[in-house]
Amino acid sequence: MEFKAEEWNRVKELFLAALVHEQPGDRIAWLRREEPSPSVREAVERLLDAHEEADILFRLDGALDHPSAAELGHLAAGTILAERFRVVRFLARGGMGEVYEALDLEFNAAVAIKTIRPEIADNPEALARFKREVHLARRVTHPNVCRIFDLFRHRNISGGGDVLFVSMELVHGNTLAAYLKERGLLEPAEALPLLRQILAGVDAAHQVGVLHRDLKPANILLELARDGSLRAAISDFGLAWNLNSSGDSLASGTGPMVIGTPEFMSPEQIEGRTLTPASDLYSLGLVIHRMITGVNVFAGDTPLLAALRRLHEVPPPPSLLVPELGHSWDDLVLRCLDPDPARRFSNALAVLSALPAPSPAATPQPTAVALVPAVETVILVPAHRWSAWFGWKSLTATAALLLLVGWGAIVLYRHHLRAHPVTGLTAVLADFVNTTGEPVFDRTMNIALSEKLQQTPFLNLMSDARIRLGLRYMGMPDTERLTQSVAGQVCRRMGAQAVLQGSIASTASGYTVILRALPCAAGDAFAVRQAQVTQRSQVVQALNQVADAIRPALGESAASIHKYDVPAWEATTPSLDALMAFSDGHRAWNTSGEAAALPYFEHAIALDPNFAMAYARLGTVYGNMGETQRSHDAIRKAYDLRDRVTERERFYIVSHFYAFVTGEIDREMATYEEWARAYPVDMAWTINLSVDYAMTGQFDKAIELQQKAIRDAPGNAPSYGDLAQLYLAVDRPDEALAVLDEAKQLHLQDANTRLIQYSLLFYRGDAPAMRQLVASAEQEAGIGDMLLAQQAATEDRMGDLNAGRDFALRAAALAQQQGNPEVSANWIAGEALRQAELGNTHVARELAARALATPKAAAGSDVQVLVAFTDAQTGETHQAEALLASLAHDHPLDSLVQSYWIPVIRARLALTEGHPEQTLQLLEPARHYDMGIFSPGQCMDAAYLRALALLDQHRGNAAAAEFGNILAHRGFVLNCPTSALATLGLARALSQSGDMSSSRAAYQDLFALWKDADPRAPLAASAQAEYRALR
Repeated sequence: MEFKAEEWNRVKELFLAALVHEQPGDRIAWLRREEPSPSVREAVERLLDAHEEADILFRLDGALDHPSAAELGHLAAGTILAERFRVVRFLARGGMGEVYEALDLEFNAAVAIKTIRPEIADNPEALARFKREVHLARRVTHPNVCRIFDLFRHRNISGGGDVLFVSMELVHGNTLAAYLKERGLLEPAEALPLLRQILAGVDAAHQVGVLHRDLKPANILLELARDGSLRAAISDFGLAWNLNSSGDSLASGTGPMVIGTPEFMSPEQIEGRTLTPASDLYSLGLVIHRMITGVNVFAGDTPLLAALRRLHEVPPPPSLLVPELGHSWDDLVLRCLDPDPARRFSNALAVLSALPAPSPAATPQPTAVALVPAVETVILVPAHRWSAWFGWKSLTATAALLLLVGWGAIVLYRHHLRAHPVTGLTAVLADFVNTTGEPVFDRTMNIALSEKLQQTPFLNLMSDARIRLGLRYMGMPDTERLTQSVAGQVCRRMGAQAVLQGSIASTASGYTVILRALPCAAGDAFAVRQAQVTQRSQVVQALNQVADAIRPALGESAASIHKYDVPAWEATTPSLDALMAFSDGHRAWNTSGEAAALPYFEHAIALDPNFAMAYARLGTVYGNMGETQRSHDAIRKAYDLRDRVTERERFYIVSHFYAFVTGEIDREMATYEEWARAYPVDMAWTINLSVDYAMTGQFDKAIELQQKAIRDAPGNAPSYGDLAQLYLAVDRPDEALAVLDEAKQLHLQDANTRLIQYSLLFYRGDAPAMRQLVASAEQEAGIGDMLLAQQAATEDRMGDLNAGRDFALRAAALAQQQGNPEVSANWIAGEALRQAELGNTHVARELAARALATPKAAAGSDVQVLVAFTDAQTGETHQAEALLASLAHDHPLDSLVQSYWIPVIRARLALTEGHPEQTLQLLEPARHYDMGIFSPGQCMDAAYLRALALLDQHRGNAAAAEFGNILAHRGFVLNCPTSALATLGLARALSQSGDMSSSRAAYQDLFALWKDADPRAPLAASAQAEYRALR
C-alpha cells in the first residue's frame, strides 16, 4: 500500500507509542483504542508483528565492529588452535563471532579465522545445519566471490568450551563500506565496473542454488590490483542459504531464522518469509542506492524504522538525491526495491543487463584502497573450483605443460598462455562475420585482430578461459559460436564493458572490412569503422586500419596508440594461409597435445619464413618436448625477427630466448619482471616466472604465482599440473591430490596432470595403480613414452635393473617412432646414468654410447649432460671431459650448465678418482640450485655427492645429515635413484659414526625396498655383505 507523508508520520507515531507497552497483546489493545484509519491500523499491526522477528534480527546482526585500541578478543595472541593455527591478532567482532589473523603452521601461511558463536557450536542440531551451510558456501566459485577454506573444532583441554572456527585466506584490502565512507558516493563510471563484478558473483551463487542473505557494502571486499583497478569480491557466504533447504531454523528448528543486517534486508527477510533469489536482489538494490547516492534508503529514519518502512513502501528514486543520474538508474534501483518479490528482476543476470551503458570515453581512476586486512570476511582462494564440465574452447592456445621425466625427476616447463590486464576497457571479441564464402577468413581474421589489439595495455580482450566460463554459466557448450548476441550475454555475465565484432563482405570492387564496438546490452554500436580494399592480399592491411581507427573511440589516448602500433601483418603475417595454419596449430596444441601442433606451425613457417611468432611457438613446443636443439634453432630465428612483433610478443620471444637458447635465468627473470610492469596481469610471465622460482628452489614464491594463475585464468590445465607438482615437491601430497581432483572435475586431464598422478601414486606406494596407468597410456602420443620412462626409473630404484632397462628402451622406441630423436636419446641416457649409479657399469657404458649414437640427438644439451655424468660415474674420464668441454663451449651463458651441471659432473670425476676434498670444493657453486627443479632430471645430485665425499673423509655424522636431508624430501626425489642410494649411504654413515643399531635399521629399510632386486646386482650384494658384517 502507498502512504502520503502525513500518513506515514502517523504510522511511525503510533508504532513508537505502542512499543512503550512491553507485551504484544497490550500493544494491539492500545492501538485499537486509538481508532486510527483502517489502512494506518493495518500498517502499524504489521510493523508490530514484524518487530518481534526484527528484535531477533538486531541481536544477530552480522555486521562486524572494528576493534578499538584497547579492545581484545577472547583468544590471546600466540594461542594455538587445532594444533595448526597460531593466533596473531584480533581483528573484529560481529554477530557470528570473532575474526583473527592467524598463522597456518602446517603451510606457514597467513590466514584469517572466524570463530563461531557457542550457541551454534554447542548445539548438535544447529551445528549440523551450520556444517551444511559451510559446505554450501564452498560450492560458490567465482572470481568475484570469496570462499572459506575449511571448518575446524579446537578441543579445549583446559576445561573451557571448544572453539569452532572456519579458516579463510587473509587478504589485504578493504570493504566497500569503508570505501564509501571515505568517498561518499561513486560516479556511475566508477560504480559500473564494481556492480558488474558484484552481480556476476551473486549470479554464480544463485546458479548453484545458494542465497547470500546478508548482502551489504561491509560484505563486499575491494582489492587493489597492481594496475590500480579494483576487484570486487563478495564475502561472508558462511550465512549462505540453500534454495532447496527445508527452512529449519538454526535457533529453534521451527522456521527460517531471521539473520542479516537490518539496513540491507528485503521485506520478506524482515518478516521471516520464504526467501528466493529476489531477496538478494532487493539487498543489491539497497547497495546500489548507497553506492550512487551516498546514502541509504530512508536515511532519515533509524535503521529499524527504515527496515520496517521498506515492508510496504517503495523508496523515492535516486535521481531525487543525485539529479544527474537519470531515469535509467531510477528504473534499475526501484525495480530491485519493489516490495513484491514477483515484480523485481527475475535474476542477477537481468539486473546486469539493465545496468546503464557506460560512456565509451569514461575511464575512471579509482581512489586507492587502504591496504590493511579487511576485517569482515577476508578470504581469497588460491585455486577456484569451477564446475565439473569445464572443458576447452580455444582460439589463443594454451601450452600443454609437460613434465620431462628424463630419469625419474620433476621438471616444470614453459607456457605460452596469455591473459590480459584490466587497465582500461574490457571487451569480448565476438566471432568475425564472414559473408564472402571464402573459408580462409573464418578464423584468421579474429586471430589477426586479436594480435593487433592485444599489444596495447589499455584494452583487455577477455580471455578464452573466462569466455568458456561465461558460456557455462549460460548453459551453453564451450564450442558455442560467439555471435553478437552470445558475446553480449558473456559480456554482461562476466563484467566486461563492450563487444567488438568484425565482419568482411565481398563487393564488386573487392572486400569491405568493418569493425563495430557495441555495448554489452542490446543496442546500436557506439563506434563503427570500415575500410575497403580491392585484393585479398590487402585484407589484413584493411583490418589493421579499422583496428587503429576504433581505438580512440574506445577511450585510448593518442600517446598510447602511437606507442603500441605494430601493424597487424607484422605482428602476425600478411599471408592468410600462414595465419590459418598458425590457428590450426594452436587448436591442435590445445586439443591433442604438442606433437599434433608441430606440422601446423612448420607449415605456417613454410608459407611465411618471416612469421616470428610461428617460430616462437614451434620452439616452445620442441623445448617442452625435450628436443632442445630444434627448440634452440626455432627460437633463435624468432629472436632474430623480434623487431617485427608487438611489445607483448617481444617479451614472449626474448624471455624464451633466454630460457631455451642461452639459458640465462637471471636475464630471463628480469624480462618477466619488465613484462609484469608493462602487462601486470598477463599469465605467461606469471607462470614462467613461477618455473624460474622453482628452478632456484623458491617454492613458496613459485606456488604463490601458480595459485595466482589459477585464480586469474581458471580452466588452464597446465597451471593445475604445475601447482600439484610444486605441492608434492614440498611434501604436501594432500594438497597436490586436491589440485588434481579439481582438474579432473573440470575435465582438465592433460599429459602433465597424468604424470603428476603417477608421481602421487608412487608417493603413496600404489605399484599396481602405477603399472595400470602406464599400460593404459602407453600408445598415446605425448604421454606414453613419458610414463614408460617414469616406470623405468621406478623399477631401477626398486633394484630391478633389467626391468628398468626394458621400460627405458620401450620409451625410447616410442619417442623415436613419434619423430622425437632427442627425447628418445634422453630416455636411454637417463637409464644409463641410473644403471651407473646403481653399480651396473657395463650396461651403463653400453647405453651411454647408444644415446650419443642416436641420429640428430647427440648435440642436445640434455643428452650430453646425462652421458657426461654417466661417464664420470663409470670412469670414462676422457669422454666425460670431452663432453664437458663441448657443453662449456656451446653454452657459455647457461646458468644451469655453468653453475650446476659442469661443477656437479666435475665433482663426480674427482670423487671417482678418490679426491673427496676437491669434490666438496667443486660442489660449492651448485648450492644455489640444490633444491631446484629443472631438466634433465634434478635428483639432489649435488647433495648426494657431498654426502659421499664426507663419507670418504670418514665424517660419518656430517654424511648422515646430508643423506638424511635427501630422504626427508620424499616428494622431491620421488623415484630418483638417490632416494634409494641415500638409504644405503645413511646406513654406511651411521655405521662409520658408531651407531650400529640405527645403521642396521637403515640397511633393513633398504632391503625392504630391494626385496625383489637381483641379489647378484653389485650394490645389493655389497649391501648384504656389509649388513652381515654388522651382526
